[in-house]
Amino acid sequence: MVGYVPAHSFPPQIITILRKCRERYRDLLQASTSIISIHKSSENVLNAVDETKEIIASQEIPYSPLQNSPVNKKG
Repeated sequence: MVGYVPAHSFPPQIITILRKCRERYRDLLQASTSIISIHKSSENVLNAVDETKEIIASQEIPYSPLQNSPVNKKG
């Protein structure tokens, strides 16, 4: 079984590579967190649009006498 290896036992080049990997991992984690947040916000916007469509579709269009006037008829 391999136990804990102290960082000072690695060559400096390896330590540099490990630090860069850790920084890259942190950057990817932050980016994925932002992507998840944007996804959730987008879902909220889409839900609001769907609700708005449903509300508009459920409303009755008021009758306007001008719709049937001879001025608005084609032909």
